[in-house]
Amino acid sequence: MTIYSTPVDSKSGPNCGPTSIATLTGKTLAEVMDFIRKDRGYKANWKGSTRNHRWGSVCPALDGDIGRALTHFDANPAVDQELNERYNKCQIKTVAQVLPQDKAYLILTGSHAQACVNGLIFDQNTSAEGDSPKTFWGGKKKVALIITVDRLTQFEETEPMTTVIPMNDVIPMIVPETLVPALDEQVAVAAAAIAEHEAAFQSTNGEAKAKRATANVSKIEAYCELIYAILSQKIRKGTKRSGQFRAALEAAGVSKACAKRYMEIGQAAAKLDMVKDRVGVTIADVFAENDIKTEAALKNVCFPTVEKSLVEKLVEAAKAGTETDDEAIQALLDAVAAINPAAQDVADTLVNVINRHGDLTPMLFDHSEAA
Repeated sequence: MTIYSTPVDSKSGPNCGPTSIATLTGKTLAEVMDFIRKDRGYKANWKGSTRNHRWGSVCPALDGDIGRALTHFDANPAVDQELNERYNKCQIKTVAQVLPQDKAYLILTGSHAQACVNGLIFDQNTSAEGDSPKTFWGGKKKVALIITVDRLTQFEETEPMTTVIPMNDVIPMIVPETLVPALDEQVAVAAAAIAEHEAAFQSTNGEAKAKRATANVSKIEAYCELIYAILSQKIRKGTKRSGQFRAALEAAGVSKACAKRYMEIGQAAAKLDMVKDRVGVTIADVFAENDIKTEAALKNVCFPTVEKSLVEKLVEAAKAGTETDDEAIQALLDAVAAINPAAQDVADTLVNVINRHGDLTPMLFDHSEAA
């Protein structure tokens, strides 16, 4: 049985569309790129970036580079209206697991393209045999278009999977009345009061969530404008132009603290590869693809937190809960003895050694930083 795999001449670069087409048709990357280059009139130094239409576009979805190439290589491409309406804007890691397996698929997610067969995802960055949805690097990307193609004829037929993404409907549990004990009047009154308060909470909480969502949209739109200005005007951190831009924000009514935060996060975001390397998409599209919906999410991407090791966390906890080095060491040794009582003798020996060589403790702890 033939196994789907990325083309033998696969390479890194902006060639996700041709790579996906080659995977689905059994062609080489060179063959696919040669056709698209000639068909669309691209220059000889074209790297593989394609132009395509999305679901809901006024233009036919298959009239783009990818659709024309799939047709040329007899993949019989089609756009299934039901699939696209059901899974549009869903995360690809979810969609890949539930698509019917009697077909193969080319899925567009924003500016990226990937092939999907048998629940596996293929592009120029995956293993040759494809990656599972759970390990695929772009699992959170949102589906913009699903193109269905015929499976290669060498493949054995497999039982189609018809699982559908579950909706949010709740199925009520029906209990026979004879099994429900009677409630006295006081309990019934209390239950009614609780339900009334819960309804009020849900109403207020829903309004608050809606306001927060609207506020977050405005904040992200502000960052899109900011980052575009930074890139187009070539405003670099620490330069005079950066100070002038920040002053302009304050003059326009943005508070000093907020303007400072805008510039710090905005200039860091402008250096992100996903922002710098975008082709034919807006900064807002990039944020949507990467599920960046809040200022906090953008900040986490720009300034990722380095996870401390377990040893560092233990030392930090011991220093914070004690006043001297000896007390910190004793706390850790007590913890060792609590985990394994057999280690108590070792702990006592270490304490005695440390007491005789007081100059060893600064090598383990420095309480001067614990304040």
